[in-house]
Amino acid sequence: MLDEAKAIWLAELIAEATLQIEHDPGLIIEVEDKPETWIQAFPQTNADGEHSGFALNFPYRETDSEPVGALRALGVHLPPDSRTLEWEANGFASIFVRPDVPFVALARLISDILEKAVGAPSNPDLSVQIEYGF
Repeated sequence: MLDEAKAIWLAELIAEATLQIEHDPGLIIEVEDKPETWIQAFPQTNADGEHSGFALNFPYRETDSEPVGALRALGVHLPPDSRTLEWEANGFASIFVRPDVPFVALARLISDILEKAVGAPSNPDLSVQIEYGF
C-alpha cells in the first residue's frame, strides 16, 4: 500500500486530470523500473459531460475468473457499485469505480490493485503520465 505522501501525490494528479475531464484525460501509472506493472485510470463522463466515475484498466494475468470477484478474493476492498466493464482472461481487465470515492482512497485502491493483482511491491515508486484524447 502507498504511504501517505505518495497517496496524496497520486491523488493530486488524479484530481488534476479530473478537473480537465472535457479533454478526455487518462493517467498511465507505472511502477518505476517495471514497465509491465501498470494501471490506467480514466475519468468517465455521463451524457451531460459530468464526471460519472473512473475506469481502471490493468493487466489481468494468470486468472480466468471475473475481475471484481477475483479482486475481492485477493483482499482488494472495492467501493460499492464497482463493476467489471470488460476483461480478457490472461490479458487485461477494466473495472468501473463510482465518482464519489475520495481521490486519496482511489489512489490507495490503485496501489492495492497494483500490489495484489498486478504484482507490484508494497509502496512502490511510481511514474505517472497524464495524457489527453482518450
